[in-house]
Amino acid sequence: MKLYNWPMFFGYALFIGMLAAGYYYNVTFIQLGVPDLGTRLIEMDEQELALYMAALALFASATAIQFGLLMRSRGCAAHYQASHSVLYRTYSNGAHRNRAFYP
Repeated sequence: MKLYNWPMFFGYALFIGMLAAGYYYNVTFIQLGVPDLGTRLIEMDEQELALYMAALALFASATAIQFGLLMRSRGCAAHYQASHSVLYRTYSNGAHRNRAFYP
């Protein structure tokens, strides 16, 4: 990586930051919070809770694969700027006003 290629560096930093944030979210909320919520507060048995968490994981995986295929079919996955535009539109406050998936 060349030192003057700041967009590529920013892309790597953004990707690593999003992975770290996703991992932190997964550990704190999904792996610690949901089982505690289900067993202690809602009083579910562990088998039922495991079934619901497996369904949640399958739904999240299917959604990620479907979104990736959608981006690939529209040509957004091949261009960093288009992918960044989709990411910004998804997480910005005005997401409902923007036409998502169009660079």
